[in-house]
Amino acid sequence: MVPVSGLYEEVISEALKAQLETLQEYQKETKKIDPEEAYLILSKYTGQVIRRALRLVRETKNTKDS
Repeated sequence: MVPVSGLYEEVISEALKAQLETLQEYQKETKKIDPEEAYLILSKYTGQVIRRALRLVRETKNTKDS
């Protein structure tokens, strides 16, 4: 069986939620976070968000310094 391409184990941000709402119902499936794993999933997600924000700050600073 070939896995279906898509998003797996992703936190659904407001932006991602808006994009998912444009899909037809048969194309998506969401589940609530398991409370036992919530801290792992949310810490991974916040780490990704912080990395993106810091990269943007660095790129903006480098652009202004050029």
